[in-house]
Amino acid sequence: MPPALRVETRAALDRLQGTPAADPTPAAPTGDTLAEPTTRAGLVLFHPFLVLLFQRLDLLDDARRIRPGARLTARAALRALADPMPGPARLTDPIERVLLGLPRGWVHPGTPDPAPPAPDLTDSLTRAVIDRWGALGQTAPEGLRETFVRRTGTLTETDTGPRLAVDPGPFDMLLDRLPWGLSTVALPWMALPLTVEWR
Repeated sequence: MPPALRVETRAALDRLQGTPAADPTPAAPTGDTLAEPTTRAGLVLFHPFLVLLFQRLDLLDDARRIRPGARLTARAALRALADPMPGPARLTDPIERVLLGLPRGWVHPGTPDPAPPAPDLTDSLTRAVIDRWGALGQTAPEGLRETFVRRTGTLTETDTGPRLAVDPGPFDMLLDRLPWGLSTVALPWMALPLTVEWR
């Protein structure tokens, strides 16, 4: 029996039995997705150190979540890791928003931006990353920022969580010697973990 005739026969039998015929074509997934470009994709490299950084800046509550009134200060700290002198900005890079646990559609409240943390604090954290990532050798903090942190990529948010695809760079083979995991980023204040695709 030809396939088309088989489908018609099955539909007719189902109607006779009072049950609706099943659609032979599976429905396409309808998950809500949104893709956004980022210019600071490499901020994910700092994820093991962000709790400590925010604790030192007194931005966390007892559950190690960012206090609502401290969100802009936390944002300034993240921006300073990518650029020690970032200047004021109302627009938040999508990866900053995800790493801060802010919801999609979050809008800057329009209040003056707080001052970034002291440069010696962000520089010491950047140097700690370089020291632990032995493959970087004597790389200077600005070298890490330029080569890895200020990297372009695409952030896609779905119903199951955000995904970051980082654009490739010439020294990405050094990521094979990164001493901490990078494929999943889960911080205490994030509702869903971030999946990272890099190299």
